[in-house]
Parts: sequence; structure tokens; C-alpha cells
Amino acid sequence: TEASSSYTGGYDIDADKSYSVDSLIKAAMIGNADNAARLLAETVCIKKNCSQEDFIALMNETASFFKMSNTVFANPDGTYSEFQQTTVSDMALFILNAVKDTRFKSIYCAPAVLIWDNVIISNPNSLVITKIEEGDTAGGTLSTFANNESVIECTSTFYLEKNTNNPDTSYNLIIVVSGTDKTSALSLCELVIDDFEKNYKKYTNFTL
Repeated sequence: TEASSSYTGGYDIDADKSYSVDSLIKAAMIGNADNAARLLAETVCIKKNCSQEDFIALMNETASFFKMSNTVFANPDGTYSEFQQTTVSDMALFILNAVKDTRFKSIYCAPAVLIWDNVIISNPNSLVITKIEEGDTAGGTLSTFANNESVIECTSTFYLEKNTNNPDTSYNLIIVVSGTDKTSALSLCELVIDDFEKNYKKYTNFTL
């Protein structure tokens, strides 16, 4: 019913135009299109005759089911809120559970996706999935990593994989950064490692 642009300015939604659920999901998942996420949430609320608060409550129930103990959602689109929080480890838990759904995995791991207006989004998320004998090891993707006054604008992908030299007690933290210079990338890695140090339970020694 109203036009909108994504926070990044890369994705415009026109009023009175139809969009497939598939393309909106792809834009939200791969392109960080916050307006697509809002439209999906609104559509679900209309179909289910529920409020946005009910939708957010369902998001938090799902986070609790996934054991994302350091996560609180305050809106459906990821925009800043002083009440909203998460951690690297919790987002890894989300991805690890989400890729069990074949539809989610087919989008999240595709090398590229096509959405409306013939826009093709390149997708680096295929880096996240690592095949191991026990199943898939997965991480998460951030477009912005902030710590106090330090904010880095780029795309980073991180995941854990077993250290083949000592697979029972040691993991490697893999961080892939694109869209920034080497100095900023190293700063980002330091912030991610700091988050791991503060938020991961120390059951395992990490080899970085």
C-alpha cells in the first residue's frame, strides 16, 4: 500500500505492485533488504490476523527454541533498537538451525539470486556451509559490525570448523571479509574474536 526503499537504498518497493514471497525472502536474506522483511511481516500478520507485536513475540520464541540465549528481537527488520541485541554465537546457532530447512538452505547457499526488476544479487553465503561427516557446520553473515564507537561497513562471513589435527577438542574460527581494506578487515576480526571470548562458553580451546 506504500512505497519504500531499503536502508541501503538498493531495493525499492513500489505501491500497488505485486511481489512474490520468494523474491521478498531472497532480498531480505541475501540483500539485507529491511523493507522486504517488513513487508513479509506485515503480510503474515494480515494472513494470521495478528499484530506486529505478536510477530516479534514469535521471533523471540523461535530464538529461545534455538537456544539463542543472548538474543532479543524488538522489530522484524533488523533496524537499530536499544532493546534489540544478539551475538556472533547466537547468529551461528540461528544459521545452524535454519539450514536444516531445505528451502532456506537453497536460497542462502545459492551463488546468486534473481529478485524483482531483474536485479541479481551476488551471494557470498555459500562460504558458510562446510560439509562434515556429522552434517553441516554453519556460521552467519554481518553487513555491519559495531562495538561502542567502532563501526565497520562491509560484509563478513564467519563459521567454525573442526581442526583436523585435533578434532575432538579444537575448532578453527574462519572469517571471510569483503568490501573493505586490510586494516578495517583486521579490526573486524579483532571485534569478532572479542565477541567470541566474551560470549562463548569455554568448553573448547579455540585455535585461531
